[in-house]
Amino acid sequence: MRITYPRNQFLTQLFPNIDITRDDQLIHAFRQYLSQGEFFPKVELTDDEVFIEVPSNLLMGNPKEFNHATNLCAKRKFQEAMPILESLTKQFPLVSEYHRTLAQVYEEEGDHEKAIDILIEALRTDPKNHWALILMGNIYARYKNDAETAMTFFDQVINADPTNFIALNNIGGALLQNGKPEMGEKYLMKAYEINPNYPNITYALGLIAEMKGDIHQAFDYSFKAIKSSESSNNPVYQNALKTALESAKKIADSDTGKEELVDFIQELEEKTGKEIRIEKDESLTTAAKVEIAETYNRDYHLIKFKPTLAVDHLILHELIHIQFYYEARQINENKLFTSKKDKIQEFKKQYTKEITGLIKKGYTADQVGKMFEHLFHGLLLQLFNAPIDLFIEDLIYRKFLALRPHQFLSLYKLGNEAFDTVNNSKAADLVPDEIISQSNVYNVIGARHTDDLLGTKFEEKYKTTLKEKELVNVF
Repeated sequence: MRITYPRNQFLTQLFPNIDITRDDQLIHAFRQYLSQGEFFPKVELTDDEVFIEVPSNLLMGNPKEFNHATNLCAKRKFQEAMPILESLTKQFPLVSEYHRTLAQVYEEEGDHEKAIDILIEALRTDPKNHWALILMGNIYARYKNDAETAMTFFDQVINADPTNFIALNNIGGALLQNGKPEMGEKYLMKAYEINPNYPNITYALGLIAEMKGDIHQAFDYSFKAIKSSESSNNPVYQNALKTALESAKKIADSDTGKEELVDFIQELEEKTGKEIRIEKDESLTTAAKVEIAETYNRDYHLIKFKPTLAVDHLILHELIHIQFYYEARQINENKLFTSKKDKIQEFKKQYTKEITGLIKKGYTADQVGKMFEHLFHGLLLQLFNAPIDLFIEDLIYRKFLALRPHQFLSLYKLGNEAFDTVNNSKAADLVPDEIISQSNVYNVIGARHTDDLLGTKFEEKYKTTLKEKELVNVF
């Protein structure tokens, strides 16, 4: 195996007692250190590099014992792992990873000087061992507050493998944890240029943006981390979600996106020839609603909203309802969605058994009757809104970029409320299973679309039957 060493400041860190500009001292140092039994390394020198040939059999080691030691380390049984690793480094002194793992044990135990000494041994046998380089840099940055020496080792990672975005991310993360966000950002941005879809990178950049007070960058990077994460159990996803929600709230509380919203209102007023009025209504049973001018025989459209987080998104959602109504009317395809009173009675009759059972439990006939009327209208609202809301939110996501934080915050809140509604234990005792199942299907459709747009993980929270899942897939 051919090992290459850069003839620079990094090599001075590995052999501090020699003058690396002198060939004779370098040759002597390498032969003294790397000789094993009858093996004496051949040392080749250029002005910039040192080359060593090491027989592969000297690097074989004892994988079984090493795996045993690493398993102990994973369980944080460092005192048990230490003697095994000590023995391995003595038996196989040219296996870099044995030294690196032993050094990490000492680092975990708080003996940083010992860890540094052992890491030098690791890097003398493999100067490209990026885990050893990162650990060494981390110790100097965190415990010795020596940024210059830390950078010597971190830069060697880049020199060894300029495209290793995971290593670059680990360096940036280590510097960030050590209170050096500006240095960390340098490495994270290099990692981001290589792979902008690695969630650990974008999450860390979001944290740095948050530290700088740049709430828009904090949201954008955290949002990317969420979109790129595969599991809701991943701490990166969970922390990125927290940062995105906090940043989105700050953005929503500011005037960001107002201009875009006002411009769209004016555009719709000119297009429809109707004034659009917006008013607060605490009595609403939904987050917001729109009353179309023609339906209510008015000369203006009216949007009502209940005060809540990211209300601009709710208003925008209802504005697009107006746009869709207008576009349908222009081609004579608009339909009025309504129901007759006799349909409510048919609905109640369908659940006579359940209604009777609730009355026997002590609820009044009036209470039960009103509850089933509420269920009837609730299902109709879901039936009407479930398909059209997919198109509306898709349009908002694509067209209204300045309001994306508002959309994220609002849909996250609505997604949680929808899940809680069908998973309420009290509702399960009162509402027929068939109605809960139907509502569940509509909610899962919305959850899947929200997950697709925003990277959230709402659908996985729902417990759906095979039949419900088939319906969702069909819809």
